Amino acid sequence: MVAAALNGGGGQAGEALLTLALPKGRLAEEAAAALRAGGLDVPGEEGEQELVRLLPGSAFGRDLRLLWVRPADVPAYVREGAADAGVTGKDALAEEPQGVLERLDLGFGRCRMVVAVRRAEAERWPARLAGEAGGLSVATKYPRLARRYFLERHGLRPRVLELRGSVEVAATVGMAAAIVDLVQTGATLRANGLVAVEEVLPVSARWIVNPVSLRWKRPLLGELERRLAALAAGEVAAR
Repeated sequence: MVAAALNGGGGQAGEALLTLALPKGRLAEEAAAALRAGGLDVPGEEGEQELVRLLPGSAFGRDLRLLWVRPADVPAYVREGAADAGVTGKDALAEEPQGVLERLDLGFGRCRMVVAVRRAEAERWPARLAGEAGGLSVATKYPRLARRYFLERHGLRPRVLELRGSVEVAATVGMAAAIVDLVQTGATLRANGLVAVEEVLPVSARWIVNPVSLRWKRPLLGELERRLAALAAGEVAAR
């Protein structure tokens, strides 16, 4: 199996290796810090050169392998067994529910996913939706989640424009009537003349685990999970 080959071929060797998929970008340093507080000898994300890193004896005396990948890709690595567990945002899990176990809210990386519109349109929201029918256009990095949200909340099937860059531009220039995106301070929205009008969901970093790995590596994953849970609850101080 691919998972067995990637994790050391199964058996005793496989059990001695713990592979974690960690997010590059805004969650990287906090994810690494949480794992260090949980007892793993984990360095921070170091550029984009060494995306796969083997750290002998760094997981409670066992070998640790880190995969630095895009946050949206972490669930796929865990689901396919290339990683035993990982850290990603709730937004990635909500966009495409996958065959992984969401075990912990790690409590960092908090932000909100919101619907935002141009400031001039904010006072007419959501009343303007009554006349939109199927004509509403929404720009987002989260097309599945946006479609699901508008259908469940407003009974609408908007035209969703999937973008990978700064989705605020789409609303600013009138290409989309609204955007669905992550917001931390709201500064980027304000700078682009946009206002959040609805909250889609709160977002934070989550600890996810492969179901097979949890069964075969339960002592190792269980100990790490207990420490992470205590840290998230404020019971363990970061070292």
